[in-house]
Amino acid sequence: MPTGISFRADTKELMFRIVKFVESKKEGPVIPLYNTTDRLEAMLGIGKTTVFKLRSEMRVLEEDDKHVGEDEVVLRRRTVPDVSASPKRSRRKRKLSFEYSDREFTEKEGYQFHVLLSEKIYPTTEKLLKRLQLNNPMFPIPSETSLWRSMKRLGFEYKRISKVSTPLDSVSFVAQRAKYFARLDEVRSNGSLIFYHDETWANSGEEKRVTWFDPNTGSGRLRNNDARGARIAISALLGENGFHLASVDIFKCQEEHNMDGDHFLQWMLQTALFLRLEHDTVILLMTLSSTDFMKLSGLSAKICIIIDNATWHNRLAEETKPPKRAWNKATIIDWLNTHQIKYPEHATKAQLLDIAFENVPEKKYIVDEAVKIYDIQIIRLPIKHCSLNPIELAWGAMKSYIRQNNTSFRLSDVERLASEWMTALDSSTAQSYIEHAQKYELVFRQADAFAEELEEQIKDENDEIDLSEDGEIELSEDAVA
Repeated sequence: MPTGISFRADTKELMFRIVKFVESKKEGPVIPLYNTTDRLEAMLGIGKTTVFKLRSEMRVLEEDDKHVGEDEVVLRRRTVPDVSASPKRSRRKRKLSFEYSDREFTEKEGYQFHVLLSEKIYPTTEKLLKRLQLNNPMFPIPSETSLWRSMKRLGFEYKRISKVSTPLDSVSFVAQRAKYFARLDEVRSNGSLIFYHDETWANSGEEKRVTWFDPNTGSGRLRNNDARGARIAISALLGENGFHLASVDIFKCQEEHNMDGDHFLQWMLQTALFLRLEHDTVILLMTLSSTDFMKLSGLSAKICIIIDNATWHNRLAEETKPPKRAWNKATIIDWLNTHQIKYPEHATKAQLLDIAFENVPEKKYIVDEAVKIYDIQIIRLPIKHCSLNPIELAWGAMKSYIRQNNTSFRLSDVERLASEWMTALDSSTAQSYIEHAQKYELVFRQADAFAEELEEQIKDENDEIDLSEDGEIELSEDAVA
């Protein structure tokens, strides 16, 4: 070691490692000489990714120092900050630069971008990096973040393909939530099998929402138009074990075949039968009269279906429909007579309407009454509380899967992708969706309880103060005490 030169401990450690590596190769190299990456790993005691980073940084330094000489490489000396001069040491990590100027690699990035497009694969950062590293083992960028920055420097843009407005749910219906939570607690306590229902729609033009774009050519999308295309409707139940696949209903939406009250009623009756047959040993007794429906006996399992408040879910039974202000006087009288409600003989239309509204019967929904034959209970979510329905999470994940894999933009492929995803959903994922919705339940319950407690406190404080007849404030005896 030359006199007058001292080395730090970590520098000596690196030197010792190189000396040991060279001495161990006296009888011939174990690692082939052409395999420089592995030799550098063994010599320096670092990983392959670090070797790539060092090579990348060295290329940048070589490019900056070309004026020194074509064969001479001058590495920049980094100034070591004087720690003693500052009482506080900066905790900010030094930002490593993975920039490179090798035109070969920059051209490969743009090329692989278009190769993915030609193969009808969305050119995401993850897929670009995997393809580049697969085709170029010496590709110097090791992470998606670094590739993102590099693509930005090359002029590519990562942007949203289309904007979809997302409705926000409301939390103002305290009474509805209280009623819903009470019924939900009841069915959970008696061990009912609970299924969450909802409908969703998917278009043939479903595509990935965000991807890379080439601003020069405009390429980046696999779809060449903005039309949403034909649409399918999907109606399904989600339970703790996943989707109830036997009852999944997928059909193409047309003017004469869309989701409506009649379609939903027929689907619900068929689904209720499937559920009862699956969860009970039942005896079907067909009555002799063709006008009577089948009756069931031997029922035991309690089953509950939770639905939302879509208009086709809430069709009222004829006998519970309220009167309408647009009715003429004779129609109002017929309604009162049908419901056996007494009224004055010479009452005006306004009086008759007032009597009718005071005697509106309790609502009965057609769907609820229809599935009673299978001893299945229906509970409705509070209005605008989709966050309490775990199937909404499943729909979001399913549509993400469709957009990621829909490259032909045919409705048949969208239906196939939807079926694939629903079939693959396992019980653990389904339970995680349900648990997530239950967290929202807890938030609503706690918020409503606090609001009620606060309201009671305000009322108690107001009760302490009364106004006398002459307008003066009088305190109650308890307040004075």
